[in-house]
Amino acid sequence: PDRASGDKFGQVVVLQNGTLVVAAPFEDHDASGGNPQTDAGAAYLFQKDHGSPNAWAFIKKLVAADRAGNDIFGIALAIAGSNVLVGAYAEDEDGTATNTLNNSGSAYIFGQNTGGTGNWGQVKKLVAPDRGVDDYFGSSVAATSLFFLIGSPNEDEDVQGLNPVGNSG
Repeated sequence: PDRASGDKFGQVVVLQNGTLVVAAPFEDHDASGGNPQTDAGAAYLFQKDHGSPNAWAFIKKLVAADRAGNDIFGIALAIAGSNVLVGAYAEDEDGTATNTLNNSGSAYIFGQNTGGTGNWGQVKKLVAPDRGVDDYFGSSVAATSLFFLIGSPNEDEDVQGLNPVGNSG
């Protein structure tokens, strides 16, 4: 509903059980259409049979609560039940916004009925416990009813945080 040149609406899409999420990872504006931040990113939620049978309706524009320019929010998407997982591989801040590491990345969980019946609200921001500069955590995401999986293709260390091998993932 607020398309603009360069947003890349549709670069990533995911569909499950009548819920469609379409990413625009280079969208600049917040959910109300204001506060421009270059390439902050957004995802748009649509639902089938909303209002009438076989009708697809725009429900909500999803943006990160801590959105900032060049986060590329929406570069990866997944749906699991009533949750949407959104990757933002170029996001810089940790979960408390106190530690900035360039392009460390993050992922965000949005839940249905969070913040009110029928609302889709941000539930949690996820960051890697061993996050580092240019890890690109959130480049890819997947979800099941039990797990969220988040790719970090430029991670250097092994599972113990040892034996660095550049961009081994």
